[in-house]
Amino acid sequence: MEKKTLGSFLSILRKAKGMTQRELAELLNVSDKAVSRWERDESMPDILLLPVIADIFDVSCDDLLRGERKGTEAYQETPEKRIQRTNILIKKSKSKFQAFSMISIGVALVGFIIAIVLNFSFNKATIGFYCALIGILAGGLAQIAFYTYFNSDVDTDVLTGQEFLNYKKYIRDHTLHILCFLGTCFLICLPLLFLGQVSYADYIAALNAQMAPEGFEPQSTSTDVIFPMGKIAVGLQPKTWLLYGGIGGAAGAVISYIINFVMKLQDAKRERFGVTELDVQKSKRNILQFLKYLLILIILVGVTFAGSKLFEAKMPKVLQTGRQFDNFDDFKVYMEKVPYDMYPGVVELRQQLDKYKGTVYGDDGELLCEYIKFNDSVIGIEFGENNKLPITVYSEDDQEIAKQKTEDLMWIWHVAIVVECFVVATVYFISKIKENSNKK
Repeated sequence: MEKKTLGSFLSILRKAKGMTQRELAELLNVSDKAVSRWERDESMPDILLLPVIADIFDVSCDDLLRGERKGTEAYQETPEKRIQRTNILIKKSKSKFQAFSMISIGVALVGFIIAIVLNFSFNKATIGFYCALIGILAGGLAQIAFYTYFNSDVDTDVLTGQEFLNYKKYIRDHTLHILCFLGTCFLICLPLLFLGQVSYADYIAALNAQMAPEGFEPQSTSTDVIFPMGKIAVGLQPKTWLLYGGIGGAAGAVISYIINFVMKLQDAKRERFGVTELDVQKSKRNILQFLKYLLILIILVGVTFAGSKLFEAKMPKVLQTGRQFDNFDDFKVYMEKVPYDMYPGVVELRQQLDKYKGTVYGDDGELLCEYIKFNDSVIGIEFGENNKLPITVYSEDDQEIAKQKTEDLMWIWHVAIVVECFVVATVYFISKIKENSNKK
């Protein structure tokens, strides 16, 4: 006949309640090793802890010392109760692991949000990237630490056989998904590093030309933003980050699927975690399905992007209004308007050079107007059909106004790209949900 002891009785009570040795130790403010020694009858709990232990398991102190409930038969765990206890323990452990994983994601997202603020509010894209990188690395290291803790904190007395393998596989796969998500965030932020700075010479040239480099918003010319390698910090425009960050995000998603497929393939080859060839084929179908939707998205975004570039190139000419003159006198005055910063010597020189002299002839060859072009802002002249009137003159200011109006309308194309991404992603996830529900 098996000897009834406090340790064996405590082990039965703990397992019946679905608790691990660590959880019981936390309630009693002792180490899990102490609980393990109690259950192996290598030591006894402090006498002051007996009432606390009895209260936790709803027994008396006499029952604990006797090693069984008084007046009843020794507790015998049925298979049904064991399954129920195991499921409760697994559910609690998984929920706790998911909660800890959210900390890892939260840390990374904080760094990502700081990068957004630094880029758009302070035009410090490069510094924003390093802040995002710190958050992503911190989140990754935290997730690895959580994985190590939960992977080792498994009560093998409770989880045995396939249950133990399934739990370990869940912990590993969940950690892998989190790390792939963090890697995708890194690729999305990568444009901040490579496009978030411009050479000092190009920056000064752009300022002299009264325009910013393509895709950039200049910060300032102060020396405190000059990098040791002759680079200047600039902010990345939304459309530029949306384009290159979207490419990085798509690449990260593809890489994540490939990593998941390779892991399942290795599990099947090594016969780990009960992964079969059927699971590998399922993972392969998932990759192909994802690539199909990704290709659809690339085509849609590509067409929209090409349309936006065509719109950006053609629309300024449509929106450019110009200045209209109904008589030649006003036209001549405008063309001979001398800029305030033009030197007198330049004025005299232009009066002598033929290339700055302009003439307007009628349909019959009659000279209608002569002028000297001093107004350098003029970039185009359009004559009317009625004896060359009215005359429309297009200046650099008109061109800039038209470009600005076009820029103000470009948000429509950016919203269209975002909507396309959202719609394709929604359709993809709905198809996955329907597929899973049909299998059930």
